[in-house]
Amino acid sequence: MIRFNIKTNPTGKSIRPHPTNVLYGKKIVNEVLVDDPEEQKVISLILDLKVSGISNRAIAVHLNERSTPTKKKASKGWQHEMIRQILARNNNSPFNKIS
Repeated sequence: MIRFNIKTNPTGKSIRPHPTNVLYGKKIVNEVLVDDPEEQKVISLILDLKVSGISNRAIAVHLNERSTPTKKKASKGWQHEMIRQILARNNNSPFNKIS
């Protein structure tokens, strides 16, 4: 569990980590980084599809067809690079090397 140190700027306003800086599959709750259950389901789906031999591009297309939201709401949808980054970060993935 990661607890964020909430700092203040010179005006006294608190500075918190911006939610879009949190990796996919995580969220901040009461200043603690925790798993996001909905995003964890998507990560499991990505892993299952990859293990089945589906390419990163095809996984991205599949997620876009299902209207699966990305972390950033203003995003243009899923891209193969996002899939690669999620696979590279996931410790349980056989694809956890960035190539």
